[in-house]
Amino acid sequence: MSGQVLHDAEKLRQAMVSALIERGSLSDSRWIDAFHAIPRHHFVPRFLVTEDRVVREVSCLRDEAQWLRLVYADEPLVMAADDLGAISSSSQPSLMAAMLGSLRCSGGERVLEIGTGSGYNAALMCHGLSDSEVASVDIDADLVSNARSRLAELGYFPDLANGDGEAGYPQAAPFDRLIATCSVGRVPVSWLSQMRAGGLVLVNLYQALGPGALVLLEADARSEASGHFESYRAGFMPSRNISRAQAVSLLPDHEHRASAESRPADIGGALLNDDAFRMLSAFYVDAQQVMLLPEDSPEELWLVGQDGSWACLIEEEGSPPTVRQGGPVSLWDRVEAAHRLWISLGQPDRHAFGLTVSATGQHTIWHEDKRHQLFSL
Repeated sequence: MSGQVLHDAEKLRQAMVSALIERGSLSDSRWIDAFHAIPRHHFVPRFLVTEDRVVREVSCLRDEAQWLRLVYADEPLVMAADDLGAISSSSQPSLMAAMLGSLRCSGGERVLEIGTGSGYNAALMCHGLSDSEVASVDIDADLVSNARSRLAELGYFPDLANGDGEAGYPQAAPFDRLIATCSVGRVPVSWLSQMRAGGLVLVNLYQALGPGALVLLEADARSEASGHFESYRAGFMPSRNISRAQAVSLLPDHEHRASAESRPADIGGALLNDDAFRMLSAFYVDAQQVMLLPEDSPEELWLVGQDGSWACLIEEEGSPPTVRQGGPVSLWDRVEAAHRLWISLGQPDRHAFGLTVSATGQHTIWHEDKRHQLFSL
């Protein structure tokens, strides 16, 4: 890499850090120093971009200027993908900064990262703490190998392992902090058993209806953990233990659509744009959202579940919304039930909700205080 490219990379990195500080994503001096010091471009020599529905590779070998500009933009970078979307990525820097800040590290904490990915986040933690205090696990052996090499080139030698992150890393336990850069359907009890009392677990709960349910749990001596959802959204790729299907493949055929009766809907689809309500409703509704615009017809908002459940909401200008539903679960009924609960609680934001995970794996959602339980997942 030429001296000019290295100079340009340095300028772009410092500009990125300044922007993260200005918008409030980065405030802890420990992580400010780390973002200043660690070159993101070192960990993502190539990635994929989609333009006009065409996927192409951007790399340091093809267009150095564009590659550097995108590396130091506040955007996630997709390193590998399949037909359903990204399967490996470098997270958005502002999200990484916010999550590292949420860990409330003061120095000396032993941290386990679930999802090594490119190794960039591990490098930030090595700089902000020390490499002897950082362990990271990834299910992809090639990612672990590449990350180990790139970290070593910068002089960092954390404990990296290839394995199923949902099992944690018992060989290196106990930990004071755990940060997951993939989403999981449920918080594994194996993680809680590997935490010291008072240790913090930061994890994104997978929601088919949409990303965002990032929760910070504090473990106790009984391997139970409780904590509030974070005020900021975080979306991560689901762990490979979560089965995925393209939403459009779950749409019912015309016969099933036509046989379902239509009824007035109590709420419109715009409410799902509310960040807090969408998070709450996603706990009620295990379904993906699809927007369709049939020719010469009003827009249709679809919810489709892998069990064959579906709902189609239609909102014509000047008319109240109507909904058709089919399958074993009336999905829009569930959305409306979530809305009634949200209204009864005073329309709280996401941070007002919390989660308790018992040592046996029971997940309970609560409001304001863990004694005010709402429902179990």
